[in-house]
Amino acid sequence: MDLEFVSQNWLLFLALALILALIVLEPLRQKALGIKMIGPLRVSQLVNHESAVVVDVSKSQEYESRHIPGAINFPAADVKEAQTVLAAYEGKPLILTCPSGSRATATALKLAKQGFNDIYVVTGGLAAWEKESLPIDKGKQKNKDATASEAKNKNKKSRAKKTASKKGQTQTKAKPKA
Repeated sequence: MDLEFVSQNWLLFLALALILALIVLEPLRQKALGIKMIGPLRVSQLVNHESAVVVDVSKSQEYESRHIPGAINFPAADVKEAQTVLAAYEGKPLILTCPSGSRATATALKLAKQGFNDIYVVTGGLAAWEKESLPIDKGKQKNKDATASEAKNKNKKSRAKKTASKKGQTQTKAKPKA
């Protein structure tokens, strides 16, 4: 490599060094804090054999639209309340998930710093779970067909009320004079 090229593009090489350091150091940091990355197929083994608890750190709306069956919702934004909320699962492995796995990893790091042990993160999150054709629960979110039929029913009711009120008006106007 030409030394002149490196000196002219030192900022580019600095950025490359930083990116490589992050790629190498992040998994080491996770391992040092005791966070284990697992595939979707390993989740059921941990739940069945080690009484692990699946914790979905998605926002409530995301959780309601789709989540792993049996998962509890604990939004990542509430991580400061972890000691009180997750205290009921003390001593059990925690399996964190979210739509992609990135929020779960960040939350796992914060929980480890708060003293939680035996933390797992589903690599790839719900996207990887769905790719393996594993079951998904869909919460309280209405599907498009139900919402459309509700709208049609409301329109029919409002039309019926308008028709009834028009009939009442025409009946009062049509009274013959005596």
